Amino acid sequence: MAGISCCALFQITPGMRAVLVEWMTGIHRHFRLFQDSLFLAVNIVDRFLTTTLISRKCFPLLGITALLVAAKQVRSVFTRLKWKQCVFGQ
Repeated sequence: MAGISCCALFQITPGMRAVLVEWMTGIHRHFRLFQDSLFLAVNIVDRFLTTTLISRKCFPLLGITALLVAAKQVRSVFTRLKWKQCVFGQ
């Protein structure tokens, strides 16, 4: 991990979190993801930040990774539900 400096770790302020969530919302709208994926992504970010200090360089990476994981999880659940509706007619 030569490119990432671990020396500049710090607490994220509420203002910085608000900027990240706003940025994530823009990406969410651009890709037309399910609404639940944004809620889950913010939850993932909040849970991560309660346990880990992070550098400013890695902060956007945290947001986009959380959004990617959340979108995959929500879509997977939605796809399974649709499949069950098609197969079982529920």
